Amino acid sequence: MNKKIYKYIIGIIVCLLLSILTEIIGFNFKAITSSDEKFQDVTFSESHNGDETTLKLSTDNRYINKLIIEYQTSKDVNYSLNYSSSGLFNDEKTITFEDIFDDSFNQSVINLDCQPSNAIIVYKQSKTAQLEIKTITIDNSFHFNIVRTISVFLSFILIFSLICFYRNGFKTSKLHLYFAIVCSLLGAIIIISQPSATYFSFDDQIHFQNIIDLFHVGHTTYSIGEYQLIDSNVSNSAGHNSIDSIEEQRAQNELFNSGDSDFSKNVTFAPTYNKIGYLPMAIGYHLARLVNLPFTACFKIGKIFNLLFYVLIMAYAIKTIKIGKRLLSVIALIPANIFLASQYSYDPAVIIGITVFVAHLINLYLDKNTKFDFRIAVIMLASISYACFVKAIYVPFLLLALLIPKERFDSKKQSHLVKIGIIVVAFLLSATFILPTISGTMESDSRGGNTSVSGQLSTVLSNPLDYATLLGNTAISQFSDMTMNNFSNYGYIVNQTTISSTNFLYILLILLLFTFLTDNDENNLIKKQRFAILIANLATILFIWTALYLTFNPIGNNTIKGVQSRYFLPLFFPLLICLQPKNIKNAIKPKTYNAIIITIPAIINLITIITSILAVYSY
Repeated sequence: MNKKIYKYIIGIIVCLLLSILTEIIGFNFKAITSSDEKFQDVTFSESHNGDETTLKLSTDNRYINKLIIEYQTSKDVNYSLNYSSSGLFNDEKTITFEDIFDDSFNQSVINLDCQPSNAIIVYKQSKTAQLEIKTITIDNSFHFNIVRTISVFLSFILIFSLICFYRNGFKTSKLHLYFAIVCSLLGAIIIISQPSATYFSFDDQIHFQNIIDLFHVGHTTYSIGEYQLIDSNVSNSAGHNSIDSIEEQRAQNELFNSGDSDFSKNVTFAPTYNKIGYLPMAIGYHLARLVNLPFTACFKIGKIFNLLFYVLIMAYAIKTIKIGKRLLSVIALIPANIFLASQYSYDPAVIIGITVFVAHLINLYLDKNTKFDFRIAVIMLASISYACFVKAIYVPFLLLALLIPKERFDSKKQSHLVKIGIIVVAFLLSATFILPTISGTMESDSRGGNTSVSGQLSTVLSNPLDYATLLGNTAISQFSDMTMNNFSNYGYIVNQTTISSTNFLYILLILLLFTFLTDNDENNLIKKQRFAILIANLATILFIWTALYLTFNPIGNNTIKGVQSRYFLPLFFPLLICLQPKNIKNAIKPKTYNAIIITIPAIINLITIITSILAVYSY
């Protein structure tokens, strides 16, 4: 074992010791040094105004780490805690904390870490809720939080890794490895610190149910955890809002791990092509179930498999592509991509599928030493099909292969056969969307209102100019949400103030612009190729808007609703690579350049995860 490996091992041990010390001393300093009682009862007076109840708490300006409210209720009851607290320079501020008395539990734990005054609890309840507040207690005792400790440990490992990368030269040839390590650590912190609940990401409750059903056959009984988190029956769309402390998260885990529910149904094994994007998550989840791990462990393992699949395939794309490695690395590390890769979502399948296809396509366009052989053909076909099976609207990218220079083929006959094959495959992939639309068998999304695909299609074809105007107006009005704000989208996470802050958003935009302008070595795409890539992007954007208009909007609606910014994430790299200028020369040392484009996204992501996920749900 050489000295370098010894240094890494010692570094990891130091990170572990630092994380334990941070937990014991940093987060529990007041509990260790204070001589006050660790548990103190809080008296309160109760008043009523119609169906609204107000509890006035006697906190006597005491320091409160955690406020524990024990209760009993037959239904969920929303409540707010309002209090005043001194900020910097003794600036008094009023704070409102929204929470839920969840009927699945008997206590609500609030992290305060301050000396509140004028504290009141306000809630409204129906007569059927029968809410009873039993006790309110101050908890200033010592708490060793294992979730926080592991998250801090991984954060130290990330910082230690960045230091090692810099000391070892931050080599361009190893960008894919730097990305893989950074993205894996950031995604792991998200998965560990996030409660085992759905409705954090876009439609994740539906994706999770599809994953559960994917390998089930016959009459299937769902566990309590599965029953609580899938879209049908009792799923609670605000469930994760009531889990805002580590104590509540533990209580939820105990409930979810407590066995099988009474809910069961007949499930038919149906691995249809449009569910191929679920395979990594489904394999991880069902393998964990096979070895009888607790439900919450299985739930997180399914996410881990999705993250690892994204990391491995994206790292392959970064390693493979001959130009734009840094630009691709920055895009792969934007917060929205890492967040989706750490959730139950098939969007990463589309992102990596398009990216791998474009990486090989660019190589074939530019590299005279690259030949279109059987291996590359299989990889390109598999990657674009993987993306288009999930969402056929990205099929215009496949047609870009028609512009592969004839010199990349062994013969003119091979060139013609390949291009005929491309047209056939493009037709077959697009048919998965076009034929159901024309035949009227495509299902519309009832969540959008009174929808009908065939009726909407007839309206569009009858009024093409009106629809063109609608497309233009919608694209202009939603440009910011679909582009700039795309970077910082953390789904339905309650607290996104950090990543959504103007400063961080501008930093990400400046970094992307900087990389776009300067990572242009050997980008010798000719005008015809650039124009074709641009047209493929514009066609895909048109298909995205149109697909949602047909399936999600009432007939003749004057706006296009349902389009989410994540649908445009696969387009960022090919769009920027075709618009990239040639005349800007980059004189920055590779070590410094690579350090900038990896470190800045890593730190922004880390701060965001800690403040928006770890501190909100797992303290």
